[in-house]
Amino acid sequence: MGMSRWISLAILLGLALTNPVRAAVYTWVGPHGVRHYSDVPHPGAVRLSLGAGLSTYTAKTVAMPALQPQAARARPKAATPQFSILSPTPDQSLFNIGDVLTVSVEVAPPLGPGDRFLYLLDGSPSGGATRLTEHVLHHVYRGTHRLTVEILSPTNRVLESRSVTFFVHQHSILAKQPLLGPPQIKNTGPIKAIPH
Repeated sequence: MGMSRWISLAILLGLALTNPVRAAVYTWVGPHGVRHYSDVPHPGAVRLSLGAGLSTYTAKTVAMPALQPQAARARPKAATPQFSILSPTPDQSLFNIGDVLTVSVEVAPPLGPGDRFLYLLDGSPSGGATRLTEHVLHHVYRGTHRLTVEILSPTNRVLESRSVTFFVHQHSILAKQPLLGPPQIKNTGPIKAIPH
């Protein structure tokens, strides 16, 4: 049986099964050996009996559980983030940074919706709360400093990292000679030729 015959048969059977009025269906083979289907009888056509052997199925009624409002559904409790300061490291000495320091933290699992980092230099917030794991601190002058990072949640829960103490060393502007650079040569006047 060719592909067109199967398609014709499938369409015809599909229409016959979905049609509540069962019309007579006729089939015959044409002069080129192609099987034809129709609801109009043709010479040599045979009437098909489609109603016999059809089965029906009635679906069972299943009770669905009542839907709960969004707020009443139990949400899995989010894991408490574990986080630490990666840079600067504890007791690190930093040289000639000007007054700017980039700090970074590591957190796992990632921050939840609405969670923010707050960076504290010597107990005072440095900028506003942010979701960034890197933050630039300004006005970090020579001396000993303490860095702490907090995670602030939308429910006012605060998680605090371990503090990191670090040291900033700056070149003194009072130094007489620069630390690096070409050697200083005194000008002693014009160069004199040496006789031969």
